[in-house]
Amino acid sequence: MTVHEILLEFLDELDSKEMDLFTWHLTKGVNDFKIPKSQLENKQRFEVVTCMIQRYPDGAGNLTLLVLEKMKQMNLAKELQEKLGERQILNIFITRQHLMMCRDLLSTYKHIKHKYTLQSHIHNYFVQSLQRFQGF
Repeated sequence: MTVHEILLEFLDELDSKEMDLFTWHLTKGVNDFKIPKSQLENKQRFEVVTCMIQRYPDGAGNLTLLVLEKMKQMNLAKELQEKLGERQILNIFITRQHLMMCRDLLSTYKHIKHKYTLQSHIHNYFVQSLQRFQGF
């Protein structure tokens, strides 16, 4: 699941009054996070999620956690923290696999480049030899 999907899943658990309170907290600011009221007025849940992620790409999950805690939605906050933690572990695993694949590709590229360079030198040697031979 993407961060968008995870956050939307948790905002869908809030009723309309709780969602109003959630957006109120976003506009008043939580820690260093604050979103202007004009960006959240009359927005649906998915638009609120998009706005949080656009404004705080690496902090939207933490922002959601902080607001849920301010709203005393401790069960939701705990579940969200677990879900985001699982995603982070998955991202670390995927990143590690990606790095290993890149390392293997780089090794293959270096081997092919070396082989091509060697072939190029041999080709140049034969062309030069042929040119000298034709000069006789």
